Amino acid sequence: MSAVASPARLPVRRRTVALAGGGVEVRHLVPCAASGGASPLAECGTCARCLAMPAAPDDAVAEVLCRRDLGEPRASSSGLPRVQLDLVELALRTPVRDVVRPDVLAAHADVSIRAARALLGGAEAILVVDAEARPRGVVRASTLASADVEPEASLASVAMPLAGSVRDDTALVHTLAALGDGDGAVLPVVDDDGALLAVLTAADVVRWLAKRAGYEL
Repeated sequence: MSAVASPARLPVRRRTVALAGGGVEVRHLVPCAASGGASPLAECGTCARCLAMPAAPDDAVAEVLCRRDLGEPRASSSGLPRVQLDLVELALRTPVRDVVRPDVLAAHADVSIRAARALLGGAEAILVVDAEARPRGVVRASTLASADVEPEASLASVAMPLAGSVRDDTALVHTLAALGDGDGAVLPVVDDDGALLAVLTAADVVRWLAKRAGYEL
């Protein structure tokens, strides 16, 4: 008798974009190997593979239960507790989607500093995106908080270039050089069309390492 694969637990990502004309667009996206990127949460509910939808999509731990095995090699396949594995091997086996947090904040380039400050909350940075939600730059929280910036200036006037971008199935180990290149590096996570799905920071990697070491966060 063949073993039945465990259902995949797919995290619900929330992409919040401040629009140039005012207002905010929030989209709930789910990483999907079948589509090669991310699917709107509503589409998961109509998919034959879907076993369960989250009762509260905005919950920090919201997940879709899917019967499709994503096929990623996982550290647990070795039979050893994850904490006992060599960290480089573990980072090679771990996709970015297992490390990023569920929320990402973005804004159009001509959104004002004042409006961005109002949306920031506890985010470390705001991604500057175009009309198709493709990342074009980043504005860090420290820049927004600076008294030297004009509140009515646009985000474009203070945005910094990005170190690149990665897909959410990229092995974590392949992001480390980019994240280590400069203070507070931010790496956008995108779908096949280059649209923003999430953001990876050095702090996310530190949190991941701490959890692997057994710390409760």
